[in-house]
Amino acid sequence: MFMLIFLIIGGFLIGLSYPLGFEPLYFKPALTLIACPALTLLYVLAGGFLVRFYLKRIKSAQPSSAEFHSIIRKYAKRVLFYRISLLLVYAAQIYLLHWPLIITHWLGIGDVVFVTLLLVLAPFFVTYTLSLLPFYRMDCFIRSSQWTIREFLVFQMRSFFLVIALPQFVFTFLFEDLIPRVEICRELIYIYPLSGWLMALGVMFVMFVSAPFVLKLLWGLKPLPEGELRERLMKLKDKAGARLRDIMVWPIGRGRMANAMVIGLIPQWRYVIFTDTILEQLTPEETETVFGHEIGHARQYHLLFYLMFGIGFLCLALVLMQIMESYFSGNSLWIQGNIFAFMMVYWIVIFGYLSRRLEHQADLFGSLITDNFSGFANALRKIASLNAMSGSEKSVQHPSIEKRVRFLEAAQVSPDFIKGFIKSLRKTIYILTALMTLGVLGSAWVMYKQLEEMPDLKMKFTRNRMVGEMAEKGEKLLNEKKYADAVRQLEKVISFYSAEPVYFTLLGDAYFARDGRLSTEASEAYQKAQALEPIHPIIRMHLKERLEVE
Repeated sequence: MFMLIFLIIGGFLIGLSYPLGFEPLYFKPALTLIACPALTLLYVLAGGFLVRFYLKRIKSAQPSSAEFHSIIRKYAKRVLFYRISLLLVYAAQIYLLHWPLIITHWLGIGDVVFVTLLLVLAPFFVTYTLSLLPFYRMDCFIRSSQWTIREFLVFQMRSFFLVIALPQFVFTFLFEDLIPRVEICRELIYIYPLSGWLMALGVMFVMFVSAPFVLKLLWGLKPLPEGELRERLMKLKDKAGARLRDIMVWPIGRGRMANAMVIGLIPQWRYVIFTDTILEQLTPEETETVFGHEIGHARQYHLLFYLMFGIGFLCLALVLMQIMESYFSGNSLWIQGNIFAFMMVYWIVIFGYLSRRLEHQADLFGSLITDNFSGFANALRKIASLNAMSGSEKSVQHPSIEKRVRFLEAAQVSPDFIKGFIKSLRKTIYILTALMTLGVLGSAWVMYKQLEEMPDLKMKFTRNRMVGEMAEKGEKLLNEKKYADAVRQLEKVISFYSAEPVYFTLLGDAYFARDGRLSTEASEAYQKAQALEPIHPIIRMHLKERLEVE
């Protein structure tokens, strides 16, 4: 899941950061329309060869043997590299084949940011979706799944891809399309940039709180039926003092995926979720220990820790961005790259370490509340087997099954071991709390700096709004073929603000239309636009087209 999160974020960053300065020396729409699908096809075929290679070896190994799990581990590593290479394929489609120019320049679509983004991201989404096809055979074999390929694709897209992509789309729609259209919001963000961060924080909080209802809809969750198992789990909930809205079943059907989780920051909207596979394959006693683990996350305030960790990331990223903008002003690629690198370190290294420690704490809570250490250890082994995982396999969020079982065995025989673990965990939490406090203080410093700049920013915003309205009037005159009036209007715009390449491009268009040729004035205007933003391929193409006409 973590890999998919960073994959989708990387895809959005690649799509949103175009252009990066790769001049389209040879841009032909027909070539792009052929080459982009060809790259997608090659990527999907590469996935097919990867699956075929390892499926042949897995079939020759004894199921659940050391050789079997060794092949699975090697296969998982290759799949990770394969998934990461999707970003390279998409980057080639964006930066080398200039897919965005098909949308904005060839089709002439660009006014509606959200629609444009959907079309720009289309190669990434299509390539990812089609690349799932080869892995259907492997999933059916290693999990003994019996679902159809359609069920497999729908499950993968609904259960994982959309869960991660939807929040990205919401953020993009709000901050790239909707909010900039609201005058008061646009002014507030320009004059007081921290307000944009506060809006992002508010949106993140709303998403976090509403996640149970979104997942309930996307995953088709259903309440656990009345019966002995439900009664046992509800009694355990009361014994632990946990507050839940309900216990839900995630219908996987013939896919055989064993998983359980707790979602919902607010107790009244909190659910514990079991896949139907885990309920079918575990005994009631083992299911009870897994349930104890999940309510342990809630009772130990882990969900609140996760929210605080997210807020801490936003605070530290804000400080880092402020520092980098003062040193690398105008180099958005460098700033975005560093923020992405910081995000990787923060979530994979720091959050990963904390998350694995909290998993041990939840394991301990579930085993103690049920007084069934061995039952929970057996449940962990069964879950690993159902998911075709080896005991030594770990993830960013979870320790390996072997390590978790060893932890439970040590905790069962040694109260001192438990005390030592709790003491160590508290130290970890104190250190991370100090880190997040540092981020909040840094945000306060950024707030203070922005308050100092408010008067100047307010004047700039007023000037930019006035100049923008004048430029719109000039563009309207140009479209109405009142070329002489358009020239005068755009010259006036340039006299007020001469640092915007779009204004010089419009002025060049007005000169070109008025004179019927690429005059010296038109050429100088285009060249000035290119000098102001030399890496912009659309401006380069614009000038190239005018020269070809001449």
